[in-house]
Parts: sequence; structure tokens; C-alpha cells
Amino acid sequence: MGGVAWLLVPGAPPQQQQPWEGVRKMDWAGVLTSSTAVVFLLIPISGGGAYFPWDSPMVISMLVIGVLSGSFTGSNQTDPNSNPTVEIFQNPVITIMLAQSFLMGAVYQSYLYYLPLYLQNARRYSVLESAAFTASLVAAQMVFSVAGGQYIARTKRYGEVIWFGFGSWTLGACLTLLYTATTPAGEADGVVVDGVLEASR
Repeated sequence: MGGVAWLLVPGAPPQQQQPWEGVRKMDWAGVLTSSTAVVFLLIPISGGGAYFPWDSPMVISMLVIGVLSGSFTGSNQTDPNSNPTVEIFQNPVITIMLAQSFLMGAVYQSYLYYLPLYLQNARRYSVLESAAFTASLVAAQMVFSVAGGQYIARTKRYGEVIWFGFGSWTLGACLTLLYTATTPAGEADGVVVDGVLEASR
């Protein structure tokens, strides 16, 4: 399939460039500071209070270094001279779409991280059993993503998809607040409702 697409889709011949030209164009300072910010923030946030005391010197120093690195990365990336893609954010519609995608992705990735921890630690489920719960979430995401795309393509309407997707997403997120150490398996699997978040994208 890829070979057929390569033969049928017209394209310009690749431009000749030196092997190290792309390497020199990389924002190495941004890569270093952003990676430092991610690592030094995720470790204390995910382990603080459970594995490390919040008032420990390690947690405090990692948080400070992570915040400073993230601030440097943000200030460097907002300079149009060093980052031409900043012009994208001058369009308010694109900015809102990127912001909602970022926020929804943050919540969804949190589910993928914390749901297995809840099932394995609080409910004492096995790895396979917790994976089955996550699979139902991903399966619902896949089904509603395809259905939402087909609906938009056939009807040229997307308002209903957005309202349904965000409504279901909010409902599923609120239902997870009811989870306890004795929540029945069927009720816990209600998180599958969150899979329709993809319908609103």
C-alpha cells in the first residue's frame, strides 16, 4: 500500500543537503531544557508522598530545577526568531484547538497511568485483569473515533459530535470519582465511557 501511494502521489525530488545540516538546525538547548523539565517534574510529582517525602531536599530541588528548566524552555520557544512555529498560535481558533487537545490528552494519559495502579494496588487485580480494563477504554476510543469521523464526513456536521464527545468525557471523568477499594468490577469498567473522547477530536 505504501509503495502504491509512493508511485501515485506526486512529489518534488528531495533537496540535496549536507548530512550534518539537519543536526545543526536542531534546537539542542530546547531539547536539553525540555527533557530536564519533564524528568525533574515527573519523578517528584509521581513519587512525592508515596516514595519520597514532600519536604525532602531531593523532591524540592528536583521541582525547582524542573520549573526553572520549563520556564527557560517556554521563554525560548516563544521567540519567533528561534521558533518560527510561534506564528501558529497567533490564530485564536488553532490556539483553542491545541489547548483542548493538550488538556484532553493530559487527562487521557493520566487514565492510562493511574487506572492500572488503582486496579493493581487498591483492588489487588492481576496485571492481565487490569490490562483488560484498559483494553476496554482503548477499544471504545477506537470505535467512537471511527464513528465520529464517519458521521462528520457524511453529514458535514461536527457540532453534535463535539457536544456528545465532551459530555460523555465529562460524565466518565466524574464517575471515576466514585471509585473506592470496594467498587464492583462492572461499575469500575464504566470508565469505558471515556473512550468517546476521541469522537470530539
